[in-house]
Amino acid sequence: MALAILLAEEGIKGTIIDSAEEIYPGPRAISLDHDALRILQAVGVEGSFDQTSINKVIFKSPLFGEIARVNTSGKVDGHPKLVTFFQPQLERALEKKLKEFNNFELFRGVTFHSFDEKKGIAFLGDKLDVKCRFLVGADGANSLVRKSQGLDFKKRKVYQEEWLIVDAKDFEAKNGDQIEFNCDPRSPYPRIPAPGKRFRWEFKLNKGFSIPPGLQIERKAIYRFQASLAPRFSKGQCFLVGDAAHLTPPFAGQGLVSGLRDAFNLSWKLAFVLKKNGHKKILESYDQERRPHAKSMINLAIWAGRVVMPSNFLMAFFIQGTVAGLGRLPFFKKYLLDFKIRPKNNFKRGLFIKGGGLFPQEVKDRRTFRLFGTGEDPTGLLSEKNRIRWEENGGEILKLEGTFDSHQAIVVRPDQVIMHYGPIQKADKILSEVLNLI
Repeated sequence: MALAILLAEEGIKGTIIDSAEEIYPGPRAISLDHDALRILQAVGVEGSFDQTSINKVIFKSPLFGEIARVNTSGKVDGHPKLVTFFQPQLERALEKKLKEFNNFELFRGVTFHSFDEKKGIAFLGDKLDVKCRFLVGADGANSLVRKSQGLDFKKRKVYQEEWLIVDAKDFEAKNGDQIEFNCDPRSPYPRIPAPGKRFRWEFKLNKGFSIPPGLQIERKAIYRFQASLAPRFSKGQCFLVGDAAHLTPPFAGQGLVSGLRDAFNLSWKLAFVLKKNGHKKILESYDQERRPHAKSMINLAIWAGRVVMPSNFLMAFFIQGTVAGLGRLPFFKKYLLDFKIRPKNNFKRGLFIKGGGLFPQEVKDRRTFRLFGTGEDPTGLLSEKNRIRWEENGGEILKLEGTFDSHQAIVVRPDQVIMHYGPIQKADKILSEVLNLI
């Protein structure tokens, strides 16, 4: 939905098919970080769904007490570091936003069958065929699009346990601003507050397990947690986003967040190729940029899972004892407290010359190419040829006010990633190199 809205706002025509007849009512994602909230602001649904700010995440061991604490209070780029939400409410907000555009159609209850890349036709259920330039598989863990392209997951035996997800409502409890992980090998579980006096528990299913009494259960589901990564996120004219591309165990709260990062990264590249006749090689950077970061997030979740659910007390003693010991070291303690344990959304390879990291958000992001001058307007330093080429590609030229150690020229992509930078005196050369790249 987010990807479709971002494309629709650029004037791109498209079709969404969804095998589900309606928005899924069961428990799925529950947390969003500041990256995801920044993307949802760009999508246009900021303030359209309830949020609960989470100020801390605590890991408790039956052997060592509190073994780790992550400080998630405060904001980054104007957005809370971590919030919880009610996914059906967000999905309704996204669907309502999509209806503001008439260039994207939504068909529910329709199943994907195959894609003929040479003819550019997606074959769907009930003999509904759609002619398209590009196909994006956002169809979840059991993605038919992924399987049709021969990009299915390699089997990993990281998790074999089934977990019961329980959402309770009208539940009054203390510490409604913190997530707690009970790291007991006999029965590990997290407790997560959510908007509307809701709480979530995720229980590892053991023999003889029973739900605690007194809960007014609103929703429940059984999931097998998985950690999987497609060998590639793109193949020809076909792309994978979200759970179709990567499956992340929930211990780092990055499943949906990673999918939104995929959508934001891919949307402007598709739009640029379709609208501005950008070279198709631009699209190759989607896999280069997103797959390594998604893998890092999966590895973080696996590490957190080993802390949360050691297989026995001996493993708990070694793993949780190590974490507790490291937590007494000032550097590691500050590393956790400052939320630096989460891999940064930076790229080592991709569609940039110097940079690859996110540009700090000013008042509100604009989804255009932008050339910033820090403390100086770079317009007068540009050749007329490059200035015209930049404007033809939708580029803007802006001066950043403030006090700076040096005057820099910084080029930022529509997804807020820094493409190039250097001394402002070289602004014309920097811009020329970016124009040649795109």
